[in-house]
Amino acid sequence: MSFQLPVASDADVLPQYKVQRYFLEPKLDEFDLLVVKDEDPSGELKFTVALRVVKPLDREERELYTMSLVAQDGGNPPKRGSLPIAVDIEDRNDNAPIFAKERYEKTLTEETPLDSIALTVSAPRRGQRRQRKSFLRLPRQCRLHR
Repeated sequence: MSFQLPVASDADVLPQYKVQRYFLEPKLDEFDLLVVKDEDPSGELKFTVALRVVKPLDREERELYTMSLVAQDGGNPPKRGSLPIAVDIEDRNDNAPIFAKERYEKTLTEETPLDSIALTVSAPRRGQRRQRKSFLRLPRQCRLHR
């Protein structure tokens, strides 16, 4: 899977001093840069640049990737311009939450105040760093059955 990226513009007049190459900084194992270079009749290089996903991405392992697309010209020394890239990974919901216990029980007395937390449980998804917590709260108008 790949995503087309914008290309840099370079105001230099001579083609050899315009953008000559593109690369990612830092280089990440999960992404690669696909660069197609064509030369027009005047000798000027025209680029098409795409960010390519080369390894599986999993939100439970990493939620955000940040890098920069760097364009470098042919000057001596070469000049660079960069475009920040942030890739936010969406969750496919491939892992169901699992409760720590199969059954939760709690005994409450008649004196238990209304609107108090009666039970707290957690159900983290496999591989998830943060736990999702659920609370059972007694409503303001509650009848306790005997």
